[in-house]
Amino acid sequence: MSEFREEERLAAKRREEEAAAAARRAEEEERYQRQKEAADRQAEIARRREAEIEAKAAAARASAAGPPSRGHR
Repeated sequence: MSEFREEERLAAKRREEEAAAAARRAEEEERYQRQKEAADRQAEIARRREAEIEAKAAAARASAAGPPSRGHR
């Protein structure tokens, strides 16, 4: 009977270790997802800033070119 209890104790310990490992994996996956979402947000912000800068530069070039000419008379 003692041998049976030892096997049960070891099995219970193994289940606890497996559950702890699964919890760690879940936490790591959640942390990875949060980091990925943050990186995606930062990339979107950078894309928007770049588009805004390009739009301002295009407007400045258009303004520097002056009004469209009407041709020679």
